[in-house]
Amino acid sequence: RSLKILIKLANTKPVLSALKQDDNPLLDHNLGKLSDDELENEVRKHVETLYHPTSTCSVVPLEENGVVDPSLKVYGLENVRVVDASIFSRIVAGHTVNSV
Repeated sequence: RSLKILIKLANTKPVLSALKQDDNPLLDHNLGKLSDDELENEVRKHVETLYHPTSTCSVVPLEENGVVDPSLKVYGLENVRVVDASIFSRIVAGHTVNSV
């Protein structure tokens, strides 16, 4: 629903007048003509993260849904450690590279 609203807004005169018009057919995806299922497929095909995911394997006790112990060993596995930003218990406010 949000994508349909965005497409509708993008095709209004105020927005169109502010954009450089390009006749390149590769840039015209005709999204406004797609069905809900087709739009969903387009989103799934193109969605990706631009950020550095963190906190997916938090160092907290197993009883609190933690994934690794303070030695970074994965609970329930032998000789497996997680050593990246996924062990953060909380997301940092700045860029993750400063904390890794």
